[in-house]
Amino acid sequence: MRRDQQADCLNHDRDGAGVRHAPVGASRRAHRFRDAALIAASGAVVAATALACGPAAPSDSASPPTASPTGTSASTGTSTSTAPPVAPTEASSPPAALPLKDPMTWRWDGAASITSDVPTSGSSLEDGDYFGELISVDTAARTVDVDIMILLTGDLADAWVQQNDPEDYADGVENGYRMINDVERVRTLPLADDARITMWCTGYDTEPMYEWALDEWAALPERGSITCDAPDQARNQYYWVDVRDGEVAQLVGQYFP
Repeated sequence: MRRDQQADCLNHDRDGAGVRHAPVGASRRAHRFRDAALIAASGAVVAATALACGPAAPSDSASPPTASPTGTSASTGTSTSTAPPVAPTEASSPPAALPLKDPMTWRWDGAASITSDVPTSGSSLEDGDYFGELISVDTAARTVDVDIMILLTGDLADAWVQQNDPEDYADGVENGYRMINDVERVRTLPLADDARITMWCTGYDTEPMYEWALDEWAALPERGSITCDAPDQARNQYYWVDVRDGEVAQLVGQYFP
């Protein structure tokens, strides 16, 4: 054996597999793929080193056996595969669904600092709790037309107005909220089969919110007295639009002073 080969063998004995592991990547899938490749590469290097570091064959020895197409030695019938099997990758679990808030409770109580979700798409909406003005209802198609805007309340409204409309901020944010509608786009959104529709009304005894069937809710006047007694009851103008799996799961009316 040559001196350079002996040095390689000594280095191999000190380093174990003789392979420097690559740094772990940020992506879980890339991590698994890289580990699988590293395992296979390590097996190949171990086999190659073993062949190089084994006892030298006599000069008159026969040629080494050739491997058959099936991966076994043609002379001995033993397997020539050296790479260990790659463990199967774990199936990634689906992301947890965004929980729905209670539709029978006021989403904003007039004091808390909250913000509605901001849409990032064009006509459709990804999962989120949005805020908007109801434009129309189509009971046959089970769709609602909504102009989505951004609602800021409490300290969040104060901060936005102070930065973007300082002249108006001199007297404070009126009623503690600000609706931002920089892009007027009416979206037609499908209602889920089990969509819930709730509204607030004045003059209630115990419950601030009431739930409505789609047909009865759609038959209410678009504008009018927001009392709890028919026939004066009218639809709320502004709603929280809770979208799940591309459909409206809840329409929750929002009261503003």
